[in-house]
Amino acid sequence: MAYERFKLPYLCIDLLRTGDGQVWLAECEPDGAIAGLFEHGDEADRVLSARLAAYSRAHARHLDARKAQDVTV
Repeated sequence: MAYERFKLPYLCIDLLRTGDGQVWLAECEPDGAIAGLFEHGDEADRVLSARLAAYSRAHARHLDARKAQDVTV
């Protein structure tokens, strides 16, 4: 869903649970922490590096598209 709606391959969502059991959305972060998902730091570094490289490529495409449309950045 994050990719379909926002074109983000990864989205970290923080939820809060109230004392009466309700769940509330606290925040959505495109750069949320992932280190706890992997046993070895090397894996987390590899995944994070790949994700940030993908963001960099997407940003470059965005800037190229704006430049092609002659939009001042």
